[in-house]
Amino acid sequence: MSMQTILIVEDKESMALMLKETLEAEGYRVIVAKDGEEGIKRIKEDRLDMVLTDLKLPDKDGMEVLRASKEENPLIPVVVMTAYGSVETAVAAMKQGAFDFITKPFDIDHLLMLIRRALENQRLITENILLREEFSSRLGL
Repeated sequence: MSMQTILIVEDKESMALMLKETLEAEGYRVIVAKDGEEGIKRIKEDRLDMVLTDLKLPDKDGMEVLRASKEENPLIPVVVMTAYGSVETAVAAMKQGAFDFITKPFDIDHLLMLIRRALENQRLITENILLREEFSSRLGL
């Protein structure tokens, strides 16, 4: 099983570093983007398994990162981080296709559980699609 790559889009350096170190310790490959623009560039250029983005970002915000990710590959789960109290923004992100959201400040174990769930969900969907394709080619459809 190859390492799963997670893109973190977070402008606060201390937060980005903490997330990077935590996720790398869990065995993930981590790419950090410091703003929305860089995040979108990474989405287009790297092979990612998941995107974790803050909603409030300089230049392009988390919603734009989410949309870019959905355009690039709808199967990649996107989890959005949002400041405590801005639930309506999180709901809007869910409507745009975010896998889930987490409010800051969050418990790191809760985030790790969410990441595992998102990646597992993505794996099941991908397997399902591959099985369906194999099944229909066997039937000669």
